[in-house]
Amino acid sequence: MDFAAPTVAVDVLVSLTAMGSVLLLHHNNPKGRILAIFTIILGILHIVISGYAAPTYKFAEHLNAQWFIPVTLGPIMLVSLFLSCAVLLKKADDNTI
Repeated sequence: MDFAAPTVAVDVLVSLTAMGSVLLLHHNNPKGRILAIFTIILGILHIVISGYAAPTYKFAEHLNAQWFIPVTLGPIMLVSLFLSCAVLLKKADDNTI
């Protein structure tokens, strides 16, 4: 089963939307917040679908030497998503996360 191409396509899409939202937010463009929320939703959907597909299609049997990617980058992605949600959902006058 070839699952690498769709996974990479979604990873690239999430990365590009994240980069775009960071650039827009850096320049104080209000569209950056909308793009950031879209990126978070896309990232959460990606994790949920991957969490379902991985055991269903037994992706672990095909990881071989690449096992370290989901083990190390998965938690980093989750923490980034939660921190992004916290920053985007806080009040504008609130200085804490």
